Amino acid sequence: MAKINKERLVRILKFAEEANPQPVDLIAALGPEADEAIVEIQYLRDHGLLDVIISTSLDGEFFLGTTRITSAGLDYLSEDGGLTEELGGTTVKIHADSLQQMLELMVLRSDLDQPHKQRYVDELRKLPAETTKHLALKAVDAAMANSGKLLPLLQSMLG
Repeated sequence: MAKINKERLVRILKFAEEANPQPVDLIAALGPEADEAIVEIQYLRDHGLLDVIISTSLDGEFFLGTTRITSAGLDYLSEDGGLTEELGGTTVKIHADSLQQMLELMVLRSDLDQPHKQRYVDELRKLPAETTKHLALKAVDAAMANSGKLLPLLQSMLG
């Protein structure tokens, strides 16, 4: 089985995106590598990123019908995942003040002595919202990295 060439796979999608909403002539766009690209074209079709009919002649030659990028293909190329991500993902929005309060609570519940706790809480309150957000994401990363400690907490909370 031939390996998927990720670079060519993305180029194929970009050719189709550039032609959108019109069909793209992938044979012309790919030039001499069109014969080798059939693996990526089939892969993209099978994953619903391209809408294309692939026919094979009796002697094994491939023919491509009208080729268009699908909405899933457009979303794949989109940096934010497009509507697929928006409709299928879960977004959790937490206000900056809530993030700050959670971080303060972490500090206050720590084993630090009171003067250090107060100093950290005071510093947290001075941080801009974007820095607080970044710090909260790092705290989540740390929690995931220490999942052995997180698991008993979850078990006790979930019964």
